[in-house]
Amino acid sequence: MRASPIPSSARAERLALETDRAQAVVNAQKPEELLKLPSVAGHPIVAPLLADLVDKESNLVVLRQQYKSKHPRYITAVAEIEGLKRSLYQKAIEASERISTSCSIAREHELELSKSVDDLEKQLTKRNQDMAKYNVMKRENDADHALYESMQARAKEIDVTKGIDGSWIKIVDSAIASGVPVRPQRSKMIAMGTFFGFAIGIIGAIGFNQLRRQLRTVGQVEKLTGLPVLGALVKRKAAKGETPRNFLLHPQGIDRESFRALQAAISTRIQAENSRTMMVTSAIPGEGKTYVSINLAIAFAQSQKKTLLIDADMRKKTCSRILSDDANRFGLAELLESQMRLEDIVRPTEIPNLYILTAGANPRNPVEWFTAASLKTVLENTLKDFDQIIIDTPPVLAVSDSLLMATEIQTVCYVIGSGKIRYRAVERACKMLADAQRAPLGIVLNFMEKQWGDDEYYYGEYYYGKDGYGVPPTES
Repeated sequence: MRASPIPSSARAERLALETDRAQAVVNAQKPEELLKLPSVAGHPIVAPLLADLVDKESNLVVLRQQYKSKHPRYITAVAEIEGLKRSLYQKAIEASERISTSCSIAREHELELSKSVDDLEKQLTKRNQDMAKYNVMKRENDADHALYESMQARAKEIDVTKGIDGSWIKIVDSAIASGVPVRPQRSKMIAMGTFFGFAIGIIGAIGFNQLRRQLRTVGQVEKLTGLPVLGALVKRKAAKGETPRNFLLHPQGIDRESFRALQAAISTRIQAENSRTMMVTSAIPGEGKTYVSINLAIAFAQSQKKTLLIDADMRKKTCSRILSDDANRFGLAELLESQMRLEDIVRPTEIPNLYILTAGANPRNPVEWFTAASLKTVLENTLKDFDQIIIDTPPVLAVSDSLLMATEIQTVCYVIGSGKIRYRAVERACKMLADAQRAPLGIVLNFMEKQWGDDEYYYGEYYYGKDGYGVPPTES
């Protein structure tokens, strides 16, 4: 609601008086300062004297031009002005003392005006509410009146048509039944069925062809690559509430036996070649190479070999996050640039005989500073203290790091995710490794579904039951 100008002016008047009263208290014995206050200068006992003083001072200016200072008329005018000033100053002091009374009167006047304005506003609000109710009732009345007139007009129409006999409906032509059925349209249904049958068949053939292009079984892998499958790992899902760290570090049952068998198969081959450095890689991300690297290193450590796991995937650093408290601590990157010593950055893990060399904290692109010669020096130093070196490297087709590392590593273990990669990607990755003079030692088939498992590679309840080795009880 907009503020009324009447209380605002009264409030301004009261505030001006209060301001003058405060100034009057400060300048109580200074008549010249008191006369500067509007409430004092405009007071009825001061204003006439002040106007008279202005006139006499104007006359004195005229006399000063006509007479000298010792002329009787000039002296008389000066005396009158001085007397008038004394009276004016006395009245100014009296007027300043009356300002408090004027403030009280102004405050009461303001309160009365505010009360009057509030009463008027309440009356205006009530009037507006009554007007709104009136408008609603008027609209309802107009609607009822219009409905009444409409019903009255309809009643008159009914009265007019009461006396008319007969129907307004006339038969123009009689309906004739068709000799051909309208529905179902057999020819149209046969055509549509044929079309959709061909479409579904083509889509199914394309889908089946796409499935065939993905490697899923041990036989497919060995036929395509010409390399032996060292082990097949069944696809496993994390239990409810199981953390990623526990899922990777503590495989149970069939998974633990699978990695032991994989470690035994690899050990048999690398012992003949006296190979102690091995890199684990894949063609594309998501095939489980880090999962294989960690658990293969654990299997070597549990076979009483002092094992070092090197996280060479410097972009993802998954091994570092799983096995180390700080994934960005100094590691392989700083070691390759000769910024740190090996014994200062290699850390033991919770697994006996297993140590971790993290990827490092260097944020630059590894291609900018990585060299095969620096990696060769690092591997020569690590082999003095460890029996087996497992290196988790990036995917071959994603970046070129793995191909540079492969030239200085003795053995390559290639991981393929069952159902996750196509033939051409595997062929290209194997060719690139072969061009780097490091053909894979063998293949680890990961994420294999039970229905795709070959008999000789199938680790299931038949070979490893819930309570140990043996055949599970048959269902009745």
